[in-house]
Amino acid sequence: MSQTRITSQSRRTLHVALALILFICLWAGWSDFDVQMSQNEVREGIRSTIRQLIQFSIQFAIPAAIIAFFVKEIIRWFRSRDV
Repeated sequence: MSQTRITSQSRRTLHVALALILFICLWAGWSDFDVQMSQNEVREGIRSTIRQLIQFSIQFAIPAAIIAFFVKEIIRWFRSRDV
């Protein structure tokens, strides 16, 4: 019974923490939002975001995925050798 109570309390704490993090993210993300932005500023913001996503993908995401794949393959190779 106490095991369930701890799990329930932990889950409640997690929900409160996630709600607080969500509030902080929304507040930080929208605090400087300007409704009267010019079209050029919006276009430049979109271009900049696309460039940053592509750069992040090339620098971090794609190499990390490839390394993770090779690590899994090496682990699988070692496990198949042991059997």
